Amino acid sequence: MRSFFSLLKKDLKGYFDQPTGYILLVIFLAVASALFFFRGVQAVEEASLRPLFGIMPFLLAVFVPAATMRLVAEEQRDGTLEILLTHPLRTSTILSAKFMAGFLFVGTGIVFTIGIPIALESAGDLDKGAIAAQYIGTLFLTASFVAIGLFTSSLTQNQIVAFIVGIAIMGILMLAGTPIIISALPPAAAVLVQDLSPLTHYSSIVRGILDLRDVLYYMALVSTFLFGTYLMLRSKGISH
Repeated sequence: MRSFFSLLKKDLKGYFDQPTGYILLVIFLAVASALFFFRGVQAVEEASLRPLFGIMPFLLAVFVPAATMRLVAEEQRDGTLEILLTHPLRTSTILSAKFMAGFLFVGTGIVFTIGIPIALESAGDLDKGAIAAQYIGTLFLTASFVAIGLFTSSLTQNQIVAFIVGIAIMGILMLAGTPIIISALPPAAAVLVQDLSPLTHYSSIVRGILDLRDVLYYMALVSTFLFGTYLMLRSKGISH
């Protein structure tokens, strides 16, 4: 456990030891609040967070790869993975620490958006239960995207390549849930493809509904990509 927290502290420190982490957070908050949310409220003329959470998957599909691209790729480039080899650390410990570091960093940006519903409260009564469900659902979506970003970061030493591949995987998964793709498939295949998309499971959460099937989907997605990252780390010679 001590090793886990030491690695977690190191990876979290890496975000804030340079201006990149702060810049990412500021851009995320600026786009989420000013560009999308307030414009959406003006358009629908109601006190609702749906404009914010409706755009959140697309915003996270760019923000998360940018935040996670360095987690493994940078260590491969700098040769610090070789240093980890000299310590009796389990692959699962290294993986868990990096995943949690990425999740906490991105989660920080999401938590900061809580100022939006607080400001909106003056414009009308908000359904606090629905808002809580929307934030919980967004954290599940974030966890799955962080797992994907961590996986793509383990594929290469180049952070830009990891960023692009991460966006591509997330984009493909989200595209699978769009009407233009679903309508082009046979009914049986359309249902299967639609269920594989995070947008399908996120849409009900945006309405304030937390379904166990949606939670299980995100847990499976996180587990799949974390296992892929685990295999990549093992292939690079990390012990245990």
